[in-house]
Amino acid sequence: MVYNVFGQLLAVYETGASCYKSISQFVSDFYQGALGHAPSSTDQSQWENTLTQAQSQGRSQLIAAAQSLGNTLFTSTEYINRNTSNAQFVTDLYAGYLGRVPDGPGYDYYTSALASGTSRTTVRNGFAYSPEFQNDVGQLCVSTSSPSADYKYVLSDLQGTTRAVMNNNSTSDTSMVIARHDYLPFGEEIWTGRSSSNAYGKTDAIRLKYGLTERDDATGLDHTWWRKLESFSGRWTTPDPYNGSMAIGDPQSFNRFAYTQNDPVNFIDPSGLDDNPPGGWPTDPSAYGYAYTWTWAPFYPGGSPGQGLHGMLLDVGDFATSLGKIKQKICAAVPSGRTVGASGALGLLGGPVGGGEVVINYNSGQVSAFAFGGAQVGWNGAASGTVSSGFVYGLNDSNSNYSGGFTGVSGAAAVGGFVQSSSGGLTNGARGVIPNPRGVTVGGVSAGASLLGGVKFAGTVTHYTQPLQLGRWGGLIGLSPLDAPFYSARQLCK
Repeated sequence: MVYNVFGQLLAVYETGASCYKSISQFVSDFYQGALGHAPSSTDQSQWENTLTQAQSQGRSQLIAAAQSLGNTLFTSTEYINRNTSNAQFVTDLYAGYLGRVPDGPGYDYYTSALASGTSRTTVRNGFAYSPEFQNDVGQLCVSTSSPSADYKYVLSDLQGTTRAVMNNNSTSDTSMVIARHDYLPFGEEIWTGRSSSNAYGKTDAIRLKYGLTERDDATGLDHTWWRKLESFSGRWTTPDPYNGSMAIGDPQSFNRFAYTQNDPVNFIDPSGLDDNPPGGWPTDPSAYGYAYTWTWAPFYPGGSPGQGLHGMLLDVGDFATSLGKIKQKICAAVPSGRTVGASGALGLLGGPVGGGEVVINYNSGQVSAFAFGGAQVGWNGAASGTVSSGFVYGLNDSNSNYSGGFTGVSGAAAVGGFVQSSSGGLTNGARGVIPNPRGVTVGGVSAGASLLGGVKFAGTVTHYTQPLQLGRWGGLIGLSPLDAPFYSARQLCK
């Protein structure tokens, strides 16, 4: 295949034809097998056009059209008036649907089923939905008269949609358009009012159809890297995976299945990542030099300010940045480390608290030990002891920013949980206890017991010492299967 710098398909190289048979021959053989004679010229032309148009819409549509042909022939007045025996009916099904004489096991099975009361409709559907028939139909070609390899030239519009295909008869100077395509705004192909004499409805074996997407012959869906577009409904089959594209100022962005914000005339979305920037699209074309998730905006309403022209805008960094945004969101959910510690506290409704922790850094592998002390307010059961483990977010590579003040809450019976964020701590007065979630945040589970029992709940303000560095790995990551995958994930996020 040959593409231009904008990703538009210019030409394809087709190998020699490999078809079951031509559509014309298929129609003729089906009539001959079912009714014992060739179709009239009117019937031949009608079914050829029906199957050719269905083939252009995809494999499933072609199979459905072929099944409709079989249903029409075997339920026709002409066939019913023949009053065929069960044996002849099965023989005719083999000849019509499969184009061959019956095989022994299949023939015996179907004739026995009919003799046991199975309806002829059920038996006929067995042929219509058989893998053999569907595979044969899937390999039909418009024509098998040209088995040699050839170039086909693809003529696309500004949005990258294939509108016409030309053959390559350069030696005789008779190159001509062999297939044409017109589409509704969301990509549904138009058949009404289009004549096959002008090459509409002809198949061309080119998957690149609408808006730089690839159409699946089996399903009729338009494929992108991230999603599939259903052109009949004008919607994606799955929601937009990038939640950052939602903006309160743009209500359309909350429809996660909408294609190009319901504006397919001015925009296309060949990546499948649909994003309308907060505040709307910039009015200055130079602003499109950095990433918005529209991979290509063919029309810029108004052109450059004051010119009133329509120009093409190519956002070359768009797709890579879209992937970067998704990676950023995923990596933000991966913790930067884990802490394991033990603590003790005294007092009924408040008192001192202290303990120690070991912090394992998933960014660098550095393992550090900390001691901490402070105060708590809440029910403590006179005296309590707790062990805990949790994930840490916001660590630097040396764990040094784990030092200093923290404010948090914890609660437990035998097992509970805790969360804390870096703060000014007790050394900065009353304002120091306000947590700073933009610094280091920790959350996890804890287990312990208190002297008087019951549920323990407390708010804590503590201060952590400078780290005692135990070295890279510290012998801990290798011992814990929990830490290794998170460390690997953080390396991929760098």
